Amino acid sequence: MSIRILLYSFLLTAGSYGWSAERYGQPGSAEPIFRGTTGSSPIIYFSEDFSAGGIPVDWSNEDSSGNNALWNHCENPNAGQGNGNTGSCPGIWDDPLNQQTPFASTSAANGFVTMDSSIVNLSGPHFSELTTPSIDLSQATKVVVSFQSHIGAHVLNPNENALFQVSVDGGNNWSDYQPFPDLVVGTPPAPPNVRWSSNATYSQFDISDIAAGQPNVLLRWQWTGLFEYHWNLDDVVVADRFAYFAENFSDGFIPFNWTTADPSGNNGFWTYCADPTTGQTNGCPPVWDDGVNLQVPFAASTASNGFLTVDSDGIGDISSPHVSQLNMPPLNFTDATNVGIGFEGHIGVYTLPASTNALLRVSNDGGISWTEYFVFPDLEPGNQPSTPNVRWSFNPTISFIDISSVAAGQDHVLIQWQWTGRFEYFWSLDDVIITEVPPPDLIFTDGFDITATP
Repeated sequence: MSIRILLYSFLLTAGSYGWSAERYGQPGSAEPIFRGTTGSSPIIYFSEDFSAGGIPVDWSNEDSSGNNALWNHCENPNAGQGNGNTGSCPGIWDDPLNQQTPFASTSAANGFVTMDSSIVNLSGPHFSELTTPSIDLSQATKVVVSFQSHIGAHVLNPNENALFQVSVDGGNNWSDYQPFPDLVVGTPPAPPNVRWSSNATYSQFDISDIAAGQPNVLLRWQWTGLFEYHWNLDDVVVADRFAYFAENFSDGFIPFNWTTADPSGNNGFWTYCADPTTGQTNGCPPVWDDGVNLQVPFAASTASNGFLTVDSDGIGDISSPHVSQLNMPPLNFTDATNVGIGFEGHIGVYTLPASTNALLRVSNDGGISWTEYFVFPDLEPGNQPSTPNVRWSFNPTISFIDISSVAAGQDHVLIQWQWTGRFEYFWSLDDVIITEVPPPDLIFTDGFDITATP
């Protein structure tokens, strides 16, 4: 996606609701939200969180050793070895010697893949390889591959035998990278330098010198092992910067372990829409392309493969405002020093202003208190046309919010989109990505003229 960003700064002010909250809405703070319709927000070239219930059919899964030591899908990190719906989950190894916990990747609860070396009947070392389909990076100028994993070894050192590999010639030649450069077999505890890696290990490789501009890029995880423990893998993202998580809602439903609620009791739930051109049916919002509103279907980068929406107009005659909430599962940012969240949206209001009622909310204490960010800080009800300051936002509006002050270094972060409305139009959401926060070396002004950072 090609996105220009508009920089807004926010000042911390007191919350006005019954919960304990911090609010950002006036100039002057170092807490930025980037908004606009074109420019330099995170670019996602490829992502996979293994939430669809199996290894994707277009991935390659091989063991050239003949030991049939293949990667498998596990839907529940707490299942334990041989449990779960598929019976393919790895052992947790929480005995006094190993002291391991279930896989703790950002989205492990919605599924991940694993190579369980301990259950294979080996005649010699296995040579297990998991490979992505071809990725077109012909338009990319910078390529960073991010993934989360957890490995345990007993015989062969992971620093030399657990490799991440890249090919740009159809798999004839491969470049090797080491996800665990210091990890050797030894006696636990004391990860990550003996036997077990950190759980989860965040790996990031800038492969721009090899892959940028290439139309046929393959990524591969290769493990040579002999009676080891397991290697778990999740949250693979190919982007223009380090990414913790990405979701484009292409699986045909609200992601597993995401929830939607309306504490007002008005049933203002978020729903899944498969096609932005559908109109008000099957969970989709109306397009509102009449002579007054002049709207087009949701134009997020991947809207055509599905998105989420709240159709306020479709809720019906309600006596009080709906409070529509969309919740991600808890996220672990223990090892992060800075965290930003980007997403694309489109909203229309009629009664209550989006400037104060359409919020991104973040909590690090289990939802006892929330830090709140205005997603559409200037959007008020008014007469059409003249977007974005009356009634309708840009389509799409690109938001990127620095949540480091709440999320960085925290192991239980809750993220929620909340819309309070009554007789509004809709709020649609797509292309969520959580990344490191890049240095703000350029600022785009209201006219989208580039100015140097002071």
